[in-house]
Amino acid sequence: MKLFFKKVSPFLILNLIGLIVIIILVVKDRENISSLITRDKSEDFTFTSPILDCENAYQSEDTIVGYKEIHKEAENLSEKYSISNFSIYFRDLNNGPWVGINEKALFSPASLMKTPILIAFLKNAERNPQLLEKKVVATDEYFDYALKQNFEVKTKIEKGGSYTLEQLLTNMIAESDNIATLMLSKYVVQSDYNNLLEAVGLEVQDGGEDVDVRVKDFAGFFRVLYNASYLNREYSEFALSILSKSTFKLGIVDGLPREIQVAHKYGERSIEQKQDGVTIIKERQLHDCGIVYSEKNPYILCVMTRGKDFEKQESFISEISKFVYNEVSG
Repeated sequence: MKLFFKKVSPFLILNLIGLIVIIILVVKDRENISSLITRDKSEDFTFTSPILDCENAYQSEDTIVGYKEIHKEAENLSEKYSISNFSIYFRDLNNGPWVGINEKALFSPASLMKTPILIAFLKNAERNPQLLEKKVVATDEYFDYALKQNFEVKTKIEKGGSYTLEQLLTNMIAESDNIATLMLSKYVVQSDYNNLLEAVGLEVQDGGEDVDVRVKDFAGFFRVLYNASYLNREYSEFALSILSKSTFKLGIVDGLPREIQVAHKYGERSIEQKQDGVTIIKERQLHDCGIVYSEKNPYILCVMTRGKDFEKQESFISEISKFVYNEVSG
């Protein structure tokens, strides 16, 4: 018996070593495979590219935009432009890795939430395609309840005017028009809206009130559109085409070459108070989030800021956008 073990033991040891090596190679190979994504590159579509294989869902140090580099750049720019707080999220849409800076910080989304309204409305339109052609009249009530906007709406809804819901979608997103948003809201099914928020990890409150959001969670709306994973391919494409018509050319767009297409939405909010009849700005929040269709490497970029000067916050977002684009292109 002892002789048997003496003869067998070296054999078992060698096999054990071989098995360990194979396991290591397989795991390594799976890690490499998990960072690769196969997408549908049909030429019939411009804005969407659904995943046909897998996606790496974890923050990675091995990205085309390095964490240390963008973190240092953001810190320097925040000091330069007096930004009191910021959050940045970048995601490479070719192979999935992402980088977040202060990505767990909470911000008031403001008009950013018109993006999920757009998506939830189109979910209803999937079931009722004639909805887009339905006409509604801009009655006085919509103007009475519309919130003040700091950035000018260029193509305004007129009282008494008749508009298709498709026209109102464009106004809501491209112009960030609050009146168009109010007119559309009754055609959004609440369960569609809630399901969408839950799908990207946002909290749903009773009554549908806006909640503070994290930059990474909000970027999820653009992921589900790009991947056509909530709406079908045609409606995902349609939603992103509307987002690409935004008239807001500051922020992300301002940091890019003119020929680069961007599907994005901005949001702004001013928190003010009056003291002795004088309006004092306590805080301003400005955000911009969307997909940058860089020729070789499309990506999501989402930047949220707190400060007291919209122009400085615009410049901060613009320079972050320029930095990221140069890293991706370089």
